[in-house]
Amino acid sequence: MEMLYKGEQINLNALCSMFLASAKAIITLWEQRVLWGINMCISYDALADDIGNCNVGYSFLADRQNTCSADHDSLAHKFLSNPSTSSHFGVKRNDRMIWDKAALQRWLADYGEFQEQLLLCRETLSGAPGHGMELTPLTLCNTRE
Repeated sequence: MEMLYKGEQINLNALCSMFLASAKAIITLWEQRVLWGINMCISYDALADDIGNCNVGYSFLADRQNTCSADHDSLAHKFLSNPSTSSHFGVKRNDRMIWDKAALQRWLADYGEFQEQLLLCRETLSGAPGHGMELTPLTLCNTRE
């Protein structure tokens, strides 16, 4: 099936293939290059957001009902307790971690690529015109006016 968009033929099957490839790339980035194969499951069905809470600093990410975000360092703890990931990101000497800064920078670049792909997916599949510029000033918690 095809359609005409701004004078160009667009194959809808090719769009579906593109969206599927994008979703697979996001999953691969997340599971292999961000989480390094570590299993971290979060049940999104039970997330709480008190939309009536107007207090400065409130965020659903810090809502006490959301136990999944209670330990902000859970990924770091899992990385450090796993011998494979721990040795990739640094070495432990005299009970002190000596970080491999290049490995950390590569991980941050992979995380950035994951975020980029996620944003692209959100923009292309949202069904609305692009609003990427509106996301840059988006706050994650309530602020003062």
